[in-house]
Amino acid sequence: MKKRHGIFLAFLLLPSFSAAFPLFYSSRKQALYKSKIAEIEKNFASSECEKVKSNVNNYFNLKPPSEFRKKAYLYLGRCYEKMGYSDKALSVYKIAAALYPHEKEFHKKLADMYFDAGFFKKSSEIYLRLIQEYTCGWEITMKLALCYLNLGFYKKAEKRLSQAAELNGYKDRDLLKNYVQCLINLGKYGKALNMANRIPPPDKYVSLARVYIHKGDFRSALEEVEKGEKQFPHKKDLLLYEMLLNFFNEKYYKAYAKAGNFLEKYPFSEAAMTIKIWSGYKIGRKREAQQTFLLLQKKGKGWLKRLSERLNLQER
Repeated sequence: MKKRHGIFLAFLLLPSFSAAFPLFYSSRKQALYKSKIAEIEKNFASSECEKVKSNVNNYFNLKPPSEFRKKAYLYLGRCYEKMGYSDKALSVYKIAAALYPHEKEFHKKLADMYFDAGFFKKSSEIYLRLIQEYTCGWEITMKLALCYLNLGFYKKAEKRLSQAAELNGYKDRDLLKNYVQCLINLGKYGKALNMANRIPPPDKYVSLARVYIHKGDFRSALEEVEKGEKQFPHKKDLLLYEMLLNFFNEKYYKAYAKAGNFLEKYPFSEAAMTIKIWSGYKIGRKREAQQTFLLLQKKGKGWLKRLSERLNLQER
């Protein structure tokens, strides 16, 4: 018996055998870690976030090596996002970004969370680092541009929006709309008009109108929204711009009628009520305008309601 034990110990001491034994042990552990991650992934796919949380905690108790923890952090963070726990998701991504400084996904998630929370300076720093260190698509470049746009760095925003548009092939509607707004902010109206013409209708007409409004050319702005309204008679923002621009072009009867039609579809629209009140006073329909004002005092939520409360109008 002792001889057998000695032979067995001798085999253990052989370099090839002693190297293979830990590998055998490690492969069993790896299989366990992979099965646990597969279970967490399945829970996430089924939107069972409570199970994800529980299974991730149990998984971390097994103390898996660093490379086996990455996916667990990702699924846990995404579950917190799904559940609306933004602070917890942010904490998870902060930890993961610190543990895995070269993992692009965690840093992108962290930047997106800061962006959604309105922390544009923090998110811009992370997006910029991602662009400098990795090959990034147009979405991250656009997000960086939007950070700059919100921070008031319009020249920086223009540069990044131009890059994003090139990468995207000028196809994304929201990207182009933001590009137009940035050019408006810079006073580059000619370039803004060219960019607005790249936007697919009906948004094209709204963007063109916005450029003309900032130029002070209300007639051309109205012409654009009227073109759009003929093609897309139910597009809400076109109808709103048409009401407003009829008023600015001193077509008060038309503005009043358009506002009334709009309110039939969208009762208590504060913008339409405002136009109806202004145009109503202009065409002598003061009583109707006052009634609209009083209705807004009761039902409205925005600035005109607050104004009416201050004036404390009484029906005569």
